[in-house]
Amino acid sequence: MPMSDFKSGVTAPPFHPNCRSVTVPYLDDEFREIFGEGERAARDENGKTVSVPEDMTYPEWKKVFVDKEMSLEEWKAAKKSVAKSAERGIIKSERNMANGLRTSPLHILTDSEISEIKTAASEIEIPENVLRFNEGTRTGFRDSYKIIYIRGDVLPDINSIHNRDLMSSRAVLAHEYYGHFLNYPSNFPADDWRDEFRASYDAAIKTPNLTDEEKKC
Repeated sequence: MPMSDFKSGVTAPPFHPNCRSVTVPYLDDEFREIFGEGERAARDENGKTVSVPEDMTYPEWKKVFVDKEMSLEEWKAAKKSVAKSAERGIIKSERNMANGLRTSPLHILTDSEISEIKTAASEIEIPENVLRFNEGTRTGFRDSYKIIYIRGDVLPDINSIHNRDLMSSRAVLAHEYYGHFLNYPSNFPADDWRDEFRASYDAAIKTPNLTDEEKKC
């Protein structure tokens, strides 16, 4: 609607108490020429306006522009590959891409979920005092504090077909504790593939009470 017709409670929200409706700008061809077809504006870690694919989710944006875990070109290639697989009927779920994020790290763990995770940690003999729940940005060992942050991504994503997404919370905890925590300080930089490989190997052979399936992950 034209801004000349804008009137709160009549043509624009709020329309009623506790109204959660919002207004969004209409982008005409002029804006599409600036940002490109199928793209939208976003901000990078420095606050600079950048153009990103309009179907990019927040976790995917964070992975590319903040955590730098993959480049935008790599994200586009992965997206394209998954789309082609979907066309062939390989992918059955509505998940856009198997990106290893499991349940979103933005998910706030509930008291019952925290209780279940503590039980899982106890089963594989991980001391509870090294775990910090709903802190940090994602599940992982933090060298500088020598603690393990536990976020929503400790939980599996049962709608995914990606092995990393499906592995149990116990397997994740084993990787962080027996793989990273007990090997501190590491000879490799954080997130180095050699460090991750060693952590997974150590977790598989040293963690008590893991199932054979969990060791494979």
